[in-house]
Amino acid sequence: GRRIAQPQEIIVTVQVQLMNWKIAHEMRASQPEPKTVQRWEPPDEGWVKINSDGAVSKHGDKGGGGAVFRDHHGAFRAGMCHFFPNTVDPEMAEVLACRRAVQETINLHIQRAHVELDNQAVFLMLNSPEKSLSVVGPWVQDIKAMLHSMEEAKVTCVSRSGNVAAHKLAKVGVGDNRSELWVGSPPDFLLDVIADEIPSFV
Repeated sequence: GRRIAQPQEIIVTVQVQLMNWKIAHEMRASQPEPKTVQRWEPPDEGWVKINSDGAVSKHGDKGGGGAVFRDHHGAFRAGMCHFFPNTVDPEMAEVLACRRAVQETINLHIQRAHVELDNQAVFLMLNSPEKSLSVVGPWVQDIKAMLHSMEEAKVTCVSRSGNVAAHKLAKVGVGDNRSELWVGSPPDFLLDVIADEIPSFV
């Protein structure tokens, strides 16, 4: 028949199995949880979402901004890029880009505007009831006043991965020294991003 294992053998076997179990669980625990990539989300029905972004050049000698306007179907309404020749501060580029975007929102007669940025500091300034006393304060107050003139408006913050289209436009603004507005149809370099971010209502 089968040989009965000695107590010492059983203990060693159990210890080895325990060690293997511990290693396997430690390895599993040490693996970072996969980060959920934030994607662009459409606004509520009847609203237009305006994603805005600012950028400065690699050499820090000029700035740019970009914004994209989309409805709750993800359909492109308008897009813009801007060149800010003397803007070297990233926060200032963000605020100037947002200000241009909100000005265009009024020009397009949009009454329910959902402005979305990927800059936490600017987001907090725009949502604060207090008057901004920073260097960009006057522009922040200007944006707030324009938003208050609309029927409804709100400002939210999103990660860079949820602000791809506006970021791409900002890079064109600063990289090509370009200021341009597109209404109805996006520029070719933006088509893939717009198409990829159209929500699937499945």
